[in-house]
Amino acid sequence: MILNPNLAHERTLLGAVDSYLGELVHVRPFLIQHYREICESMTEEWLENGGPNAIDALTPEWLSHYVDRQTNSVAATEVLSSFCTWAVEHGLIAESPFQSGAQ
Repeated sequence: MILNPNLAHERTLLGAVDSYLGELVHVRPFLIQHYREICESMTEEWLENGGPNAIDALTPEWLSHYVDRQTNSVAATEVLSSFCTWAVEHGLIAESPFQSGAQ
């Protein structure tokens, strides 16, 4: 369920990731590519495994499993937690999956 109807274009996971990456003004330019790689890798794997293209469908269990398989799980946790916090702040999801125990 989208909490903020004015952001309906971001209800898809792909749209939310694109918007999030576009707002990374607080991140140093050389780190933006790193954020992009993590977010896009997560999204690609989610969709390839049959997950719906909906940001509110991400589950704490799936994200935890995804992060655990990453070479740098600390960086993956940091980036994806930031993405989920952004989504909460923008009214796209009610609660971050990381708040529910995805760490």
